[in-house]
Amino acid sequence: MAATLPAAGHAAAASDPQRLTVDLSASEGPVMLGANGSLYGLSDDGVPSDAAMAPLKITSISQKPEGGAQHPNGDALTVSTSFFRNGGGEINVMMQDVYAKWPYEDLGIDDYLPKVDKIVKEVSADPNSERFVYIPFNEPDQIWYKLDVADQAQYEKNRDRFFKDWKTVYQRIRAIDPDARIAGPNEAAYHTRLLKDFLAFAKRENVLPQVMTWHELGSGSLRDFQAHYDDYRRLEREAGIAPLKINIDEYANRRDLSVPGQLVQWVSMFERNKVYANMAYWDAAGNLSGHVVRSNIPNGGWWLFRWYAGMTGDTVKVTPLPPPGAGAARRLRR
Repeated sequence: MAATLPAAGHAAAASDPQRLTVDLSASEGPVMLGANGSLYGLSDDGVPSDAAMAPLKITSISQKPEGGAQHPNGDALTVSTSFFRNGGGEINVMMQDVYAKWPYEDLGIDDYLPKVDKIVKEVSADPNSERFVYIPFNEPDQIWYKLDVADQAQYEKNRDRFFKDWKTVYQRIRAIDPDARIAGPNEAAYHTRLLKDFLAFAKRENVLPQVMTWHELGSGSLRDFQAHYDDYRRLEREAGIAPLKINIDEYANRRDLSVPGQLVQWVSMFERNKVYANMAYWDAAGNLSGHVVRSNIPNGGWWLFRWYAGMTGDTVKVTPLPPPGAGAARRLRR
C-alpha cells in the first residue's frame, strides 16, 4: 500500500504540487533505535541522572579509558555502572583518550603499547567486559598518521605506518582479551581510498574490526552520508567481506544538537540504513550531547529521543520532497 500526500503551503497550491510518497508495503525491518548514542554523554555515576537516562534506551556511548588524561571525568568503567543500570547497550572505549593533548601527542607506538595493555587488562577484568568495544585509534586520517594527504606517495608511506601499528595494537588487544570486539579505523571523515586499502589489508592479515566506524561531522553530511554508506558496502562486497556492524561514532554539528527539527533528519537517515550512531561532543561533557541541562532537566532534544525510544514496528520506505542537491529517501515508522 502506498499513500501520496501533497506538500503543505505554497507548493500545495501550485498546479503540479510536490508529493510525499509513503509505501507501507515496503518494510525495511524492525526499528533499531541505534541513532541515540553519545560521545562523552556521561561524566560520573548519576550524571546525567537515572531519571534522564532510563527512558532513552541508549544503545551505545563512547568514553575514555579509566584514568585517561583527555578529560577530568567520563571514564568508561566508572560510568558503566549507571549506564548499564539504566538499560544501556555497549560502551566504546576511546583508547587514545588516555593522552592529555588534542590532537594527541605522538610519542610513538612504543609509548602507546603499555597504555594499551593497561586499558585492556582493566576492561577485560570487568564483569561486563563483553559489553565494551575497543577503539584503538581516533581520527587517524588527521592525527598521528595524516592519511588524508593528497600526495599518493606520501599517503602510501603514512598508510603503511598506520597499517603496521593497527596490526600491532589489534594483536596486542587480542592477546590479552581473546574475545575483544575492536572498532575502526575511525576516520574523522569518510575516505574511499583509505577504506579500500584498509579492508584488503585487514582481511589479508586477519585483523578486521568487528565494528566499522567513521565520523560524519561535515556540514554536508546529511546530504553525503547515503553515498558514503553505499560506497562502503560496495567496498565490502568487492573485498569479499560479510557486512560489518557500522557505528558512526561521532555525528552532527553544533547547529543540530538539542534541535529536534535537525536531529530527526539524522535519526531517520541512520534508521533507514540500520546503523548505530553517537552524537558528537562539542561543548559540555556529561549532558548527553546537549540534551540534559544540570544533569536532570530534559530539553527538546531529549524529548525527541524519548519518543524515538518508544517506537515499535517496522520502518517503511518514504520518498520525500527532494531538497536541493539531494534525493535520498527518508523513513517513517509504520
